Amino acid sequence: MAASRSLPAPGPAWVEHALLLGKRGATVVVNDLIAATAEAVAKAIVDAGGNAIAVPGSVAERSVTDAIVQTTIDKFNRIDILVNNAGIDIAGEFPDVSPEQFSQMLGVHVHGSWNLAQAVWPHMVKQKYGRILIVSSAALYGMPQNSAYTVAKGALFGLSKALSFDGEPHGILVNALGPIANTGMTTEIVTEGPIFDLIEQNYPASAVSPWWRG
Repeated sequence: MAASRSLPAPGPAWVEHALLLGKRGATVVVNDLIAATAEAVAKAIVDAGGNAIAVPGSVAERSVTDAIVQTTIDKFNRIDILVNNAGIDIAGEFPDVSPEQFSQMLGVHVHGSWNLAQAVWPHMVKQKYGRILIVSSAALYGMPQNSAYTVAKGALFGLSKALSFDGEPHGILVNALGPIANTGMTTEIVTEGPIFDLIEQNYPASAVSPWWRG
């Protein structure tokens, strides 16, 4: 995990997922909207002795998710694990959230997870094995000035439940993770006070990944 220190702190939880999988021997295909970030994480895995490549772009675009999956199949022949952890936050009072902002929120969180899960599905069905982790959030229970984020995370919980039923007959197990973590996005939402102190002191992003036992 020391390789992640070159990235801004607190780092995103998805970085910790990627580093942990790489450390445990998985070949990791890293995606992020920012190419330099995806490449830095892939490099950190490789420098630590693992195997990783970067395929950047927005998962809200089906062409990008198709490219991620096709690149993975072309280079590594199979896909065993999908971790859906793309997310953005657009905070604001409910009446002030524009239709464009709401669509953007659903595009990244919900469409992104849907797109990738649907793209990997035929490959997992063919090999009769797959593990899909959809990262929701404790925010699905509601939080102030974040109605769009709460809706998006609630939709991800519903998606994971639906896919868990559809996937089981094919050897595909689907779980949802609803964490609280000290990430850059969290510190933008909760900037001070006792809740901020609690998260900062007790919920590092690196603690999220070991929760999943897919």
